[in-house]
Amino acid sequence: MEEKIELSAWKKWYLRKGKEYYRNYYQKKDRLIYFRNWCEKNRKHLNEYYRNYYQDPTKKIIRNARNAANRAILKNEIKKQNHCTNCHSKNNLEKHHSDYSNSLSIIWLCRKCHRKLHLAIKNKQLA
Repeated sequence: MEEKIELSAWKKWYLRKGKEYYRNYYQKKDRLIYFRNWCEKNRKHLNEYYRNYYQDPTKKIIRNARNAANRAILKNEIKKQNHCTNCHSKNNLEKHHSDYSNSLSIIWLCRKCHRKLHLAIKNKQLA
């Protein structure tokens, strides 16, 4: 007669979910190491990029508008919508500023609609 071996709770969890959990953990760790190495190799390029980004006056206006909108959301002056204004999707919502001078006029779009809108704006400017 064979005896059944009772598995510990940890062993049951590991057999059910643990392998995938550890695989994901090490994949994330590998990506982090890759990104860290890439940043070290491209330090000069990154420093130049950030220096130009923070000194550009148009980028400063955009940054200030985004920061003002984020502060307004945190203070509940602006209510975050729970759906996209175009397709009514509830996933991956992003803020869109149609005019950065009026930082509190925001349209809530899903990522897909937001990309489409920016492509349309870019194509209009090129035409």
